[in-house]
Amino acid sequence: MTQPPDTETPHNGYVLCAPLYLATSRINCWQCKADTSVVAIIATRVDEFEDGVLAQGDGEEYVHGMDEDEMPEPLRLALELVAPDYKPIFSGTMQETTWANGCENCGALQGTFYQHMEPDGPFFGDASDFAGTKIVLTDKDIAIDYDAP
Repeated sequence: MTQPPDTETPHNGYVLCAPLYLATSRINCWQCKADTSVVAIIATRVDEFEDGVLAQGDGEEYVHGMDEDEMPEPLRLALELVAPDYKPIFSGTMQETTWANGCENCGALQGTFYQHMEPDGPFFGDASDFAGTKIVLTDKDIAIDYDAP
């Protein structure tokens, strides 16, 4: 049974169901070629709401591709403490600022597409299959409301 979310249930948005984990891996930076840490957020379940109608998730999911202002404060504060290189970074490919991994050596954005969509990416596949290191980021549900100011 999950705890109530930190904010009200969204009319349009989603709830990241607790516990939320930080998955950690290492890759070679595409730019400087040095070894660097990369992280991904894993929610136990993601419940989506559209016009107040719930579509309940069915298992662990990676949470990625959040816009710069979309990250809820409790999650942002936790990430600042344990993953300082996961932050808002401008993507030339997407022409927008999103939450992404930066190389701990040169600061270059480490592509979310490669990490999650390419078969040799560290977070490719189902989040429930991730066999690397995970820590708990929060034990509370986090709600994200697209309609919130």
